Amino acid sequence: MGGPDQDLDPTPLRELAEDTGGRCEILKGLEHDHGPSDRLKEAVESIAVTLRHRYLVGYEPQAPSGKSGWRKIKVEVDRPSVTIQARKGYYTEG
Repeated sequence: MGGPDQDLDPTPLRELAEDTGGRCEILKGLEHDHGPSDRLKEAVESIAVTLRHRYLVGYEPQAPSGKSGWRKIKVEVDRPSVTIQARKGYYTEG
């Protein structure tokens, strides 16, 4: 018999994290680990490193377009070793 999280589909959580510029770590089977969990420790440390090495970028559109809807956001950097985590866009009321 499987545990209560066996049927958990992580796809919606991953999609939400990707759309909003976030990140998720899915760790299954931790209840079967005995003693300190290396997988949990690694996930927490990875998230901590990400939080220590992040930048906040903001902008304000020059003028409202008058149209409501989805606006795409694209963030680019000129460093090949950098991984970008950014939301894909936002909705505006015009």
